[in-house]
Amino acid sequence: MDDRAALGSTGQNLIRILIASYFLAVSAGVIDGTRIDILLDALMPPIWAEFIGRCVIFTLSFLVLCGLALRISALLTAILVFWASLLVTLNSDNPARVEVFWRDLALIAALMLTYLPGQGRTALHDAAVVRTRRTVRNLKQMVRIAPRRPSQPAAPRREPVLRAAQAKTKFLRLPKPQASNPETDTTNIFAD
Repeated sequence: MDDRAALGSTGQNLIRILIASYFLAVSAGVIDGTRIDILLDALMPPIWAEFIGRCVIFTLSFLVLCGLALRISALLTAILVFWASLLVTLNSDNPARVEVFWRDLALIAALMLTYLPGQGRTALHDAAVVRTRRTVRNLKQMVRIAPRRPSQPAAPRREPVLRAAQAKTKFLRLPKPQASNPETDTTNIFAD
């Protein structure tokens, strides 16, 4: 077994847990950090924007922490934090605010590193802290059914009905064109 691959998977899980715990602490209000309520301020009152922003970041961070829907939850967290941090930086007159933006960019980059594919097809599934179990369904052997002949004879053909319908609609049909007679046909006056 390659020690680097095992260490890489373990290190990746530790980084993911560390980054997710940071965002969980920010969403719980334990530490200061970029909150995404600035994205929702234009849509709703500030109290609701703060509550919904904290709930969204908490949910996404918890999904990243557990490794459930890892790619989409990490990507959504990164997008929300980036735009919130950029808006706070652009709306601030303080040039020292740029270092907070750089901190958020470093956290976003670390968050993106958490879902890099590992070795093998099931690397993301194996990296999850909470794992879902895939089971194979056992099917019972079905009793073979022997085909049998139908008990009723086939229905009679519908030719008599079709002929009766054609006889009733005879007046709707156009008469067949008759063969042309060269003696009674008109002559072409434009022919040379």
